[in-house]
Amino acid sequence: MECNSGEDAEGRVRLSDLAVRDDAIAVAVGVEPRTGVADCPSNPPTPFVVELDEPLGDRVVLDASVHPAREVVLP
Repeated sequence: MECNSGEDAEGRVRLSDLAVRDDAIAVAVGVEPRTGVADCPSNPPTPFVVELDEPLGDRVVLDASVHPAREVVLP
């Protein structure tokens, strides 16, 4: 949500929480703030991959950074 001079957040994205359940995988992802001065044009999305120890199967992925957690629509 911070200014980043129109650049993505590559290298600053961090998995802050991962909860594996029988019916869902709940994830919370954060971005470390950029250092220095930045302009505020719109920032593009930044791809981020979460690797699981087991297949996702038919479980849903939940965005646990909001309350209540909401389902993430996967491509």
